[in-house]
Parts: sequence; structure tokens; C-alpha cells
Amino acid sequence: MSHATTSTDSRYRVDKFIVPSSALSSFLKQVERVDAELSALPGCEQHLVLIQEPDSAADVLHVLTLVEWASAAHMSAAKTHMRQRYRHEGFEPAAFMQALGVRAELGDYRRAEVDG
Repeated sequence: MSHATTSTDSRYRVDKFIVPSSALSSFLKQVERVDAELSALPGCEQHLVLIQEPDSAADVLHVLTLVEWASAAHMSAAKTHMRQRYRHEGFEPAAFMQALGVRAELGDYRRAEVDG
């Protein structure tokens, strides 16, 4: 896994989750499991799991995951791999998040080209 250089071919998966504080431990266990799986796949350049510093009065926490893939093809292969893994395990991410009360904003990104 390399953190030094990124290519314009790189693709990024950035997912933001709003997690009830009471569900954080269960949620993070699943995120860690997925993160370990993804980091072992070909083309994974970097992976991060971030948590926003909580407000002392907050009953929710913000968790962000970022995975950089070497190319769109690597990202596509990783998505296929995880869908197959979930199907084999009988795991349904949407149902898991709904049961915990987690809200998600999921997205695929590419590096912005800035003229100048």
C-alpha cells in the first residue's frame, strides 16, 4: 500500500456515515472487517477510516471511509468482490445500517483536473 503518489487514473470511494453513539462499536467492527478485506485487494493504494471529533452533547458521530484505487477497473473489481462476499455470507449492508440507525452518503470520485 502506497501513500506517496497518486495518479490521475486513481479512483476514490468516499463514504460518510452518521452513526448513533450507541451503535458505534458494532458499526466500527463491521467497517474494520470491510477495510481489512479491501486493503488486501489488488489496486488498493490507500484506505482510511476517520471519525470526527465528537461534540460533547452529540448523540451521533460522523465516520468517513476513503479508499483510493489505482484505476476505475480496480474499483469495479473490488465492488464486484465485495458484492459476492456479502452474498456468500448472507450479509446485507443496507439492512445492517438500518438496524443500527446509521445514515449513509456513499460516492465514487476521481481527482479534479485544475487548469492553471
